[in-house]
Amino acid sequence: PKTSGQEGKQLKADWETYRRHLAQLAVRGGSVRVRNQVIEPILKRLGYDDIKQQNPVETREGRESGGHLLTNGDDSARLRVWVTSFDEDLDAPARRGQAYRFSHVRIAQRVLLASGERVGLVTNGVRLHLLISDPARPDSQVIIPIDPGWKRSRDVPDSFRLLLALASPAGVKAVPELVDKARLQQARVTKELRSQARKAVERFVQEVLDHPDNRAWLAEQTDRQALARTLWHEGLVTVYRLLFILKLESSDDPARSFTFASTSLWRNTFSPSMALARYVPPILEQGAETGEMLENGLRNLFRMFEQGIECTELNVKPLGGSLFGVHAAPVLSRLRWGERAVAHLLDQLLWTTPKRRGEARQRVHYGPLDVEDLGRVYEALLELEPGITTEPMCRLRRQKLEVVVPVAQGVKYRPRDKGRGAGDEPDDETEDTDDTGEDETDEDESPRRGKKTAVQWIEEIPPGRFYLRVGLGRKASGSYYTPHSFVRFLVQETLGPQVAQVSPPDDPQPGEILKLKVLDPAMGSGHFLVEACRFLGHHLYEAARLCDERALQLEREAERKTGGGGRGTRDETTSSVVRHPPSAESAAAYRQRVLDLPDPDDELIRYLPSRSPEGEESGISQRRAEALCRRMVAVHCLYGVDKNPLAVELAKLALWLESHAEGMPLTFLDHRLVVGDSLTGPFWEKLIMRPGKPDEPVEGIFHQGLTLALQRKLAEALSIVRHLDATVGVSLSEVEEKERLKTELDQALRPFRILAAAWSGGVMLGPETCDDLAYADLLKSVAETGDLPERLDAASTQSAIPSRQPPILAMIARGLDVDEVPVNRDGLYELLASGRCVPALPYDLAFPEVFYPTGVPHGRKGFDAVVGNPPWDTITIKTKEWLASYDMAILDARTKRERKSLQDRVLDDKKLASRFNDYVESFEQKKRANDVYYAYQKVYIE
Repeated sequence: PKTSGQEGKQLKADWETYRRHLAQLAVRGGSVRVRNQVIEPILKRLGYDDIKQQNPVETREGRESGGHLLTNGDDSARLRVWVTSFDEDLDAPARRGQAYRFSHVRIAQRVLLASGERVGLVTNGVRLHLLISDPARPDSQVIIPIDPGWKRSRDVPDSFRLLLALASPAGVKAVPELVDKARLQQARVTKELRSQARKAVERFVQEVLDHPDNRAWLAEQTDRQALARTLWHEGLVTVYRLLFILKLESSDDPARSFTFASTSLWRNTFSPSMALARYVPPILEQGAETGEMLENGLRNLFRMFEQGIECTELNVKPLGGSLFGVHAAPVLSRLRWGERAVAHLLDQLLWTTPKRRGEARQRVHYGPLDVEDLGRVYEALLELEPGITTEPMCRLRRQKLEVVVPVAQGVKYRPRDKGRGAGDEPDDETEDTDDTGEDETDEDESPRRGKKTAVQWIEEIPPGRFYLRVGLGRKASGSYYTPHSFVRFLVQETLGPQVAQVSPPDDPQPGEILKLKVLDPAMGSGHFLVEACRFLGHHLYEAARLCDERALQLEREAERKTGGGGRGTRDETTSSVVRHPPSAESAAAYRQRVLDLPDPDDELIRYLPSRSPEGEESGISQRRAEALCRRMVAVHCLYGVDKNPLAVELAKLALWLESHAEGMPLTFLDHRLVVGDSLTGPFWEKLIMRPGKPDEPVEGIFHQGLTLALQRKLAEALSIVRHLDATVGVSLSEVEEKERLKTELDQALRPFRILAAAWSGGVMLGPETCDDLAYADLLKSVAETGDLPERLDAASTQSAIPSRQPPILAMIARGLDVDEVPVNRDGLYELLASGRCVPALPYDLAFPEVFYPTGVPHGRKGFDAVVGNPPWDTITIKTKEWLASYDMAILDARTKRERKSLQDRVLDDKKLASRFNDYVESFEQKKRANDVYYAYQKVYIE
């Protein structure tokens, strides 16, 4: 509504009348009084004629209150409203003894969803919640303070005008479109951020390469491809450090933000979006000289999170891990960056790039972005391949295939009228999602409607330029991004029944919820695990709160009782028996369920209703309690695996953000989120079979000794895991202790993990290359001594195929996904712990507490749930696309003969032929492993 003119005068008069009604709500009143003073006085102003009580509505939780319905004369518009007693807690359970999910707000949200309505109101006379229901995304709400906010405002508040706009018939009708536009805008921001994160790395690295102080060191680097991969990895680490900091300093959720973000020292000295951002435009647009202000500012910012800082206004603990560890970016740490490098980095992450000439740039607001949005940035960068040009090159693109080839090879695709010159910006419209943020369907390079698509000339790239190109796409590696609505549905439907079984509402068992074990075998940046953390954390808080409320109720009941009726304890000072009513004993039992949770400092119980400053109402204590519950879930329930080490670090980061683990290092989940190949690792019982003939056992009489050796190591590993789970690592001493325990855990089972690597590597290499006798010797050594032999090159060999290493070492190398392994035992163990390998993951040896909780390697258990989005298509060899990355003309061949001739010409290069053979062989090796592990998934038709 307008605030000026005749309409403004009428609005002012209506507001004065409404304020008088609100003033009559002073201390108390039932729901009818609240309805009469808060809702009915603005009924006509909102555009409705009548208010009617509604029947209960069937939702996921059964029949729940349908509230009241506001309607107009022709019943063409409707708005559902829920009204409670004055100042009743809207976020607490509506009835004592009910679960937290039965609060007034959550009931209203479920009823709106079941009724297909997008807007609703809930009020207790003190606050008014404007609920916006979104079937595809988490619900949102606008909370408007009535008392004292509206009561004290003589002028018409903007929040009142917002209510009139959104809750009117026209507003209710427009909300779905507004929500969709807001979601699309957020998706566009995320999409632009994905593109700009790529530009940020490219420009930052290029400025580092061009810096005069770095030339001598760079001249010593002869392997330009290895240098490109290193700079690309460390550039990604730098970008994700910044994204992490920008998100946490911008969040308005106290449970998901830095506690120091509002301090003057942070805002004026360290903040990248405030203290550093102000110098970016002068440097890039005006060439301003700032000395080393930006470079030192960013280095100091990173050093703060690497080493920690403690002063009056700031208390930052070291984060550690592969993102914030001191050695996270060793090459970039030793090189000079320069002011322009840092300016480009901040420029691309803080401002959008105009799509049209004349458009103004806008700041990127990180507060509304979810953890999943940051994950999407990672997913977009997953398949990019880096390089550094040594001669004039050009970028060509056909649909989603992109290549960088010598200019002479691509000149025929250059537009004849006017080509793009060197240094022009490439077209970055290579994103694989549309504006809705959902997955686009097809990445196939096959012609559309029988027509070949044209090869596009994108840009010329001069020598010495760092570049990124799109690889074969996500389907080539089985990597996918799943829409959030689908993730939420899968998690709810998978974990909901299990939670209901172990902790039913009439018998809450928070400790049993923490015993659930959930795995994502291809976690990427942790999308499914974050949602599982939210779901289980919510139900853990709900169960703990129910225990607390029932204990409080029983304690009050016990206070009212006098005399006996219960068992007693003897008072040693008077030799008398003190009787405890049964209700007091039951209350103590409920309290003990919360005290038994793995919360060493009993922090959670201090934020539950019976102990919190807000009493039985919700408030900041509830936010903190929920964050603590998510933290316990992250530490005790969640497991994840991924082949990409950076993905593992980002998943840790996502769960760190979600569980509000400020003050804790990123390493607090190191033993739960691990690097490995989920599909090629064997279980323990496979290790006594011959890798060359997996159906035949290894001959020998040492099987029992091997089992006993594993049992001893399992007992040692389980003891270490219990100590690891006993604390989340808040203090520096706890962090150091957890690092020591993690090292001991790795050492306890490492001989068996090397056996698993040798076995899986032998299976993948095939019977001709596999050495079963040498593998048997390894088994015997572990069975007799509990460890590998000091050297592995003395083992017997029977391979007919020559190799650079003895076959047993080639088997281990393949199982660890490296080219070569050391011949000595200590060097092999060092490689296993270094993070430079991606081992074929033996689940029962990686997570012994899940599979062998008693320490006996028999009667294997497992995870309670496996969540994720498995590959939905066969991963096939893309011969044409792989070879076309070296000669795009292959895609334009009109006949098979012409294509074969072009392919053969590419393969005449011995180095390329060797790479291609390795590419094909990697598929064959995985196929051999899959044939052994997943034979039951195949159907043979004779």
